Amino acid sequence: MKSDMGIRNIQRGSYQYPQLRLYPQPPPTTLMTTAHEATSAMAGELASSRLNSLPILGWKRVLDLSCILLSLPIVMPLMGVIVLWIRLVSRGPALFRQERIGQDGKRFVLYKFRSMRVNCGTSLHEAYLRNLVTSNSPMIKLDLLCDSRVIPGGCLLRSAGLDELPQLLNVLRGEMSLVGPRPCLPEEYRFFSAKQRARFMVLPGLTGIWQVNGKNQTTFREMNLMDVYYANHASPALDIGIMMRTPSALLLQMCQASQQKKARSQRARFEPSAGNPRQAAFPNGPARLDEIPSVARTFHAVAAWVVDPGRGHKSKYDRGQS
Repeated sequence: MKSDMGIRNIQRGSYQYPQLRLYPQPPPTTLMTTAHEATSAMAGELASSRLNSLPILGWKRVLDLSCILLSLPIVMPLMGVIVLWIRLVSRGPALFRQERIGQDGKRFVLYKFRSMRVNCGTSLHEAYLRNLVTSNSPMIKLDLLCDSRVIPGGCLLRSAGLDELPQLLNVLRGEMSLVGPRPCLPEEYRFFSAKQRARFMVLPGLTGIWQVNGKNQTTFREMNLMDVYYANHASPALDIGIMMRTPSALLLQMCQASQQKKARSQRARFEPSAGNPRQAAFPNGPARLDEIPSVARTFHAVAAWVVDPGRGHKSKYDRGQS
């Protein structure tokens, strides 16, 4: 009886409100099945995305920890000697802490051996970097200047990469990797364009594809092209190839620093130009490859030929990025 009255009321309402559209309600079991299917599909998508990301993080973490474990018998005594040397030749702590930008733009504290005197200013470095970015000049390492701010032996520590050994702690903490883009300073982050910031998709590293493919000879744009290429093509073979080429790249950098220091010592008077930080740092220009001993150049060329993660030419990374 009640059902008949309900039907008549619905019909009466449809006459009074013709724009009203009535749709049959699906059975509760259908709604439950649909919700269950949607939940299952969402869970499947999440699971697939996790499966796609875990192997990359997994192999990289295993490779980092394995290399650190194998290198401990050599690295630990070497770090002890460096700490003693820093404490002997200068006042202040042996470790230097600095805030850097890591994966996904997150900030972290980076550790290095202190190779400069305590409380030395950073204005020269900031002006130098600004000039490099705006002028699109080669990213020559300012450390090659070996100026008065550097402690005795500090130039060797920096050119040989020994000052970065404490960053193994950052690797153990998961803030860095052995291979990846160079971690930038917070004030440097604004210089990166939207496309260039794709380099921050991966963990920063102690060494990287830029460091072994023309560091001190490539521009800011070319450096980012290489880093973005690495972020999109990271693999165990690429990481191992970069690590195998790192010693020859460091040897080349040490020879370049030695040549630059010798050229600077030959100048009776050194008067830096306040208007051009790059000219102030390198009044004679950087040491050219033909000025570097042939043994170092040959060793680096052989290493690049044996394991070349970039196939030997930086134009490979230029795929419309900017």
